[in-house]
Amino acid sequence: MPLANERLDLRILITGGLGYLGGRLAQYLSQINHEVIVATRGRHQTYEYLENVSIHQIDWNDELSINQVCKGCDVVIHAAGIDANSCVSDPINALQFNGVTTAKLLKSSISCGVTNFIYFSTAHVYSENLSGFFNESSQVTNLHPYATSHKAGEDSVLYLSQKKEINGIIFRISNGFGAPVDPNTNCWSLLVNDICKQAVTSNKIKLRTSGLKYRNFIPIQDLIKIVEFFLSYDYKKYFDDLPIFNIGSSSSMTVYDMALLVSNYYEEKYGKKIKIEKKEISDFEKETFNPKLIY
Repeated sequence: MPLANERLDLRILITGGLGYLGGRLAQYLSQINHEVIVATRGRHQTYEYLENVSIHQIDWNDELSINQVCKGCDVVIHAAGIDANSCVSDPINALQFNGVTTAKLLKSSISCGVTNFIYFSTAHVYSENLSGFFNESSQVTNLHPYATSHKAGEDSVLYLSQKKEINGIIFRISNGFGAPVDPNTNCWSLLVNDICKQAVTSNKIKLRTSGLKYRNFIPIQDLIKIVEFFLSYDYKKYFDDLPIFNIGSSSSMTVYDMALLVSNYYEEKYGKKIKIEKKEISDFEKETFNPKLIY
């Protein structure tokens, strides 16, 4: 088994590579000497936040365009996708992109000789309200368009992986957080990022709820290290089942505890106290509060 620092440098395509997660991946993987190609819908000759990264415009409706960005790549990391709010407003487009476009990208990857295909899905596929313990064999029941469209993408990966046409890997991710490569990236509505931004810009943190619900959080840098592991080692030596992996932390915490953590860190770093404002717990929450609600 090769050591991580003995791996061959790879040619890696990252879709959505100018987005939140894709940008962080592109930055890190290029820094450890992989050849990184970013596929994006927009036209960019250069991008100041990513050095040593090739940027290619892609037309998801054009098979030739998809083939061109896949050509010569060893790995495709599919980080492009429709966000949850957009999935609600246009569920047909959500299914079209998260499902059908993923299948198109897989087809092109196979025809171009790509070895590994990593698909970023979501832990939302399990249930609208995740409660208790879930593993990769747990039943998938969520009918939200964000979940069902990602499940459609997953199914394409699983099907072609089982046919041994490509090594497919599916990551079902919990609540990621961390700084973006580009400060203008649309990521500041994410809970932890929003709390951090409030602390810096307003010197206070205002929660929209009582903060009692539990969430499972994972730093983006930890997710990136997990991706690096799967690129560096033969993961099949460790995992024999379906190539689905839940990506999250080992324990969950309440929204209020996360706000308190950010507040304490801010005070330690900048010497200023941060006030946390939260809503009073409602009678409904008192009746329905489940301390095991983890997502």
